Amino acid sequence: MDKMNNNEFELENQNTATVQGQFDTPVSPLQVRGEKIKNDFVQTPKIVTQILLQNEKFDGEIFEPCCGKGAISDVLKNEGYKVHSSDKNNYGYGSVRNLFDIHEKCENIITNPPFTQQQLVKKHLLSITKKKIALLWYVKNLGNEIETKSSAGLKSVYVINTKINWVETKLGWLFAWYVWEKGYDGNILIKRINFENNQETFVGAMEQSG
Repeated sequence: MDKMNNNEFELENQNTATVQGQFDTPVSPLQVRGEKIKNDFVQTPKIVTQILLQNEKFDGEIFEPCCGKGAISDVLKNEGYKVHSSDKNNYGYGSVRNLFDIHEKCENIITNPPFTQQQLVKKHLLSITKKKIALLWYVKNLGNEIETKSSAGLKSVYVINTKINWVETKLGWLFAWYVWEKGYDGNILIKRINFENNQETFVGAMEQSG
């Protein structure tokens, strides 16, 4: 992911992963296979961002607050969007800013947030977004996001039906783009996308609780 915090994942006893760094927070086991993910950072493959843009349109400027080396930002720029990029760590791309220190309003936000602190990141970004926000998260989060009141405005979920080939590590979980739109109060569209040929399968629309 294009990450913004100073954390490392370490494999302990081949079963338990802990986060060491800013938050010192235990997390669910990750299939990191003994590798360390420095600064909680992996780069988002180009096709993953393209899948989002092929299914969702964004009106206005886009902010990428966990830009890393610009993997997502560059795809957005190539599609003609005006993009502002930042990251807590200095990767030589965008400005250096802690996501949680950003309080000015943004029209749209697209990012692949840290493995850790996802709910805090989501809550903060929703508070500064004027229009849409798209986050790349685990598919297994879907049930919680549909049920929680903090996800008001969840509009679409685009499930990538094949494991992403991360360069920095190996993860056994599927990912999806979760898209919120301010003021949206309708059903949640869930669409499954074949990663290899980008074929789409309509899964259904679920009524949002709360």
